[in-house]
Amino acid sequence: MKEYISGLLLALLPLLGYAGNSQCNIIASSTTICGGETIDFEIASPQNTINYEWDLDGDGTIDGSGNTISFDYPGVSNDSIFTITLFEGNAPCTSIDITVKATPDPSIGVPQGIVLLSGTDLKACNGSNAFELELFNASTTFSENSSYTISWGDGSPPEHYDNSSFSNVSTISHTYAGLGYFPIFITAENAMGCVFTKQYTFYNGGNPSVGIAIPGNTVGLCAPATLDFPIINASSNPPGTEYRIYINGEEVAMYEQQSLPDVFTYTFEESSCNRTTSTGNYSNAFDLRIVASNPCNSSTATIEPIEISAPPEPYFDISAPPQACPGEPFTFSNNSTNVSEVISGSPAECVDVLNPSWSISGQQGQDWMLVSGNLFNAGQIGVKFMEPGTYTIEMTVVSFACGEFT
Repeated sequence: MKEYISGLLLALLPLLGYAGNSQCNIIASSTTICGGETIDFEIASPQNTINYEWDLDGDGTIDGSGNTISFDYPGVSNDSIFTITLFEGNAPCTSIDITVKATPDPSIGVPQGIVLLSGTDLKACNGSNAFELELFNASTTFSENSSYTISWGDGSPPEHYDNSSFSNVSTISHTYAGLGYFPIFITAENAMGCVFTKQYTFYNGGNPSVGIAIPGNTVGLCAPATLDFPIINASSNPPGTEYRIYINGEEVAMYEQQSLPDVFTYTFEESSCNRTTSTGNYSNAFDLRIVASNPCNSSTATIEPIEISAPPEPYFDISAPPQACPGEPFTFSNNSTNVSEVISGSPAECVDVLNPSWSISGQQGQDWMLVSGNLFNAGQIGVKFMEPGTYTIEMTVVSFACGEFT
């Protein structure tokens, strides 16, 4: 039996010495804190060649690595013990326990009425510049709490309460003299001296309105086309209203109430061919939509259709006979690119070919003659040159939106 015990001690001795090494000792800035506070940890005599890892909340998951580390401990409803384990080279090295004291809960509630509470957001949507907000104490740690401080977020001084003045059976109130967002900070303290602050956001406002005026003609335009869209019916909206502007459903601008311009200017750089407005009402067109929104609701205004053509890039190919001798036919073929022409109608159409007109220097019938096509709307012409010389050939395509290109 003595030999067995001696053997067991010899087997455990390396482990006992391992835990006792200073390179495996944890130094904590505190071992007792309130929920929501931070503890800093370090190793007494770290070895820089060793990889140190930490499990800081006892859940078996590595929370970080290094010779030093900090951890924010969560709020807890009851006093809780967390085990901190240090790993040296992927093996547990040593551990310590820290105590996190119960955290006071500063939760609030609102009575039935116009004010709605969702998570930490409160809103009142009657559009009143003077609004009385009523709250009651909804703390889950009410009996352990000793005091409260409320900062209402409107520049008024903080107010202090206890369980008798801020209870779960009656309400307190505060009057706001304006519209917009107000950050409310509620701090609760318990008998153990632990303090916790919770932020709520109160929005006092109403349903926004918005409109956008047609800037004039929105069809038959050529890219790049710059349009000015007057924004109307928005100046009286409450602070906190946001405006988002979309082209065919894609957001292109965002403004706050205080930064909203009187006129929104936008340049359409591309053709509207093969586009469909976000409403689905028009093909080969853009639409511009503005959405005004705040926590109370949203409003939308849309302008459609906006039809944009692209300027074509004229180009033609020449097919010459082998010797280019008089009397042999040449062929000229329209191969213009970037043809993206919107033809207004119900529905609008998009064409990618524009038939050109042609001009040839010299005298027709004397210097040259057509053998195929015509000079006015043919995509291809055949020409015989009867006289030797140098000839100038011009091809012109006409875009109804963008003009002539030769």
